[in-house]
Amino acid sequence: MKVLFIDDEPLIRKGLQLVIPWAEYGFNCFFEAEDGPEGLKIIEEENPELVLLDIHMETMSGLSVAKKARERDFSGRIIILSGYSDFKYAQTAMKFGVKYYLTKPMDEEELESVVKEVYASIQGKRQKKKDDEFFRRKSKKEILLDLVKGQIRYELFNLADLNLEAE
Repeated sequence: MKVLFIDDEPLIRKGLQLVIPWAEYGFNCFFEAEDGPEGLKIIEEENPELVLLDIHMETMSGLSVAKKARERDFSGRIIILSGYSDFKYAQTAMKFGVKYYLTKPMDEEELESVVKEVYASIQGKRQKKKDDEFFRRKSKKEILLDLVKGQIRYELFNLADLNLEAE
């Protein structure tokens, strides 16, 4: 999985890569951006599963990055890292689908706990998608069998959904 670090301080970006055993949580591809516009470009090109985002940067705030990323249909997880404990920042971040708002200086254990939670959430979502697909295929097979046996009427279904349309 991919993780993107967006922070205008190079030492913070490198430090974030070192304080967490990322591989334990399935993250093995890392990207860095020193400002919001560069970060948005990477988000669009790489679609990382996780973005760690500084809230205060020169060119574009982290809140603006989160807002624009969501407007562009980015569905990955975002962790805001902020020197501000003001609830208004956190409240605004939540409007943009940011579930995690950590204040600097960061507690490494708290950050690792959040990364672990994000990993579990991503794994859960992936498993649900696999399960849904399995049941969709199984349901389709059962429906087709019942249709062929005449046990249900085809008028009850949208034939396009069952891939049964033909000339």
